[in-house]
Amino acid sequence: MSDEREWYPYFAAVRPRAGSDLRWRDDLRARLAVASRRDCLDSTGELRAGARPTGRYQLLEVGEVEARWGAAPWFEVDSNCRFVGPVAGFLNWESWMKGKEELAFARDLLWATRGYLARTGREGRFEAVVDEDFPLRDAASKHGFHDGDFFLDEEPDYAQYVRDRIVAAVAALGLRPELFNGGTGHNPHRIDQFVPRGNQTYASAWQTFKEHENDPLRLWGYNWTGMSSAAFAEFLAVAS
Repeated sequence: MSDEREWYPYFAAVRPRAGSDLRWRDDLRARLAVASRRDCLDSTGELRAGARPTGRYQLLEVGEVEARWGAAPWFEVDSNCRFVGPVAGFLNWESWMKGKEELAFARDLLWATRGYLARTGREGRFEAVVDEDFPLRDAASKHGFHDGDFFLDEEPDYAQYVRDRIVAAVAALGLRPELFNGGTGHNPHRIDQFVPRGNQTYASAWQTFKEHENDPLRLWGYNWTGMSSAAFAEFLAVAS
């Protein structure tokens, strides 16, 4: 039996927000509108930037994509990250955008879907959420962890996970941190001060931290490093 569906070259796997009361299609539309500051998915199947058409799309259930692409190396439903759930559906699209506009849309999609991007002509995929190594110094920086944009802020227990990882990393150095508390547009999970222990002073605690500031701290979060890379543009076949 032949596959008569028209398949567009790009796929975005959609992982809905934890606790969302929206169905995955509505959730995607709402999040993409926030990310792009405009409605992108119109009711006719066109991608739009305001009144200007920028591509075509279709929203597909997992079973529809699996029936045709389940054997593809890029097809995956589950994630190793406990803060995102299984794929609930797919956005399949073709783009009429070029250059920076194409890249911006793809980044908005990764933030909105928290899944991955794939192409029909390629084996690999590009993940929205990754387990990334940061230098420990980011834990004491206002602009650390991509200025705080790395974090999956909406996920239950995620903030405590980040803070626990920071505390454990510096506790291994014999340090007891006090973490920043309060709203911020920057890194909200940063070391504000150390509590001296034993013969430590504030200065010696910071000196110990300084000596280990390049030690790795691994966390789950948004793949902003990858989205800013030349490999991402190449993956989308976007000319520099």
